[in-house]
Amino acid sequence: MKKILLIMSFLMISTSSVFAQDDGYYQYEKQTCNSDTCLFVGDAEIGYTEYSDLEGNQVKSLNTDSSILDMDLSINNACFTGDNKKVEGILEALAGNTNAYYGQGGHAIVDSIAFAQSSSAILVAKIFYLTDYSSNMEIDYAVIKKCE
Repeated sequence: MKKILLIMSFLMISTSSVFAQDDGYYQYEKQTCNSDTCLFVGDAEIGYTEYSDLEGNQVKSLNTDSSILDMDLSINNACFTGDNKKVEGILEALAGNTNAYYGQGGHAIVDSIAFAQSSSAILVAKIFYLTDYSSNMEIDYAVIKKCE
């Protein structure tokens, strides 16, 4: 009887350790930009994807749910390809993501974005936003160069 209990105990301990193994964290599929106008932030590729909806209409959607305020849009970390006006549209869509998060309990909302173009190779954006932690309008800057 002691042998059976010993064997059963061994089996229970060994099988529970097999099922408890963790192969690491979940890795998301890398999103890629498949159009001529893309925003590259770090190793993320942000742009619009086009697809057909259930009724056969062409739909254009941003390929990320990221907030514009969570991105490092500095000249050393971000670059773009394509038309400046279309990149401005991508930045405005990212601001829309920020505002959507605010409606779901986020703590910042983008009031407006002012674009200044110093050349066709550099895009400058001034982002005005409000947070739950300050009564003053906050300002963030994005200085994005054209990819080489």
